[in-house]
Amino acid sequence: SGTDSKSYLTKSVDPSAVLPVHYSKELSGIFEGNNTTSLTWTTAQEINNREFVVYRSTDARNWESIGVVKSYFVDGNSSLGHTYSHSDPATPLGTVYYFISQIDLDGKSSPSRVISIINNGGTNKEIKLYPNPAASIVSLTNVPVGAQLRIIGMDGKVYQSLIISNTPQNVNVSNLASGVYFAQIVKDNKVTGTVKFIKK
Repeated sequence: SGTDSKSYLTKSVDPSAVLPVHYSKELSGIFEGNNTTSLTWTTAQEINNREFVVYRSTDARNWESIGVVKSYFVDGNSSLGHTYSHSDPATPLGTVYYFISQIDLDGKSSPSRVISIINNGGTNKEIKLYPNPAASIVSLTNVPVGAQLRIIGMDGKVYQSLIISNTPQNVNVSNLASGVYFAQIVKDNKVTGTVKFIKK
């Protein structure tokens, strides 16, 4: 019947097909110490995308804009996508919330998911990591024995965690997929240092 046909047509429409941006990696964040948070997200496709506006809140209710990241593509269109990042060097103490709002060329906006990070007042000491990029083993100097070392991916996932027993501390990263990672030091429940490295 006509009703059945209409119902079928309605179900066959994919709402995501009209979205201006498809994400291959949703917004994620990592606290690096020194009141600094690093945010990243990756698009898989962009249609008429003008920019991303980054918002921050300390209560998940009242939001303030802290930056704008323009589309990597001149006309806002690409089937390839791009990895974007934004640094917040003035992260308030405590639990902090972030989201990004994608803005079309015609001014329409689409919000991302909300994420949270914790600024526990840690200070970023001058940790050294080598070699960088790394293929199998990385060595970290200026790290406190007894502290926790975490290897964290751009997605915010902890891929390795161990207690530092030596300085320098060697870490086998050969099992990690190629990409960008953070080596993060946690002591007394505070992030005391973070260093970014590339796994070949």
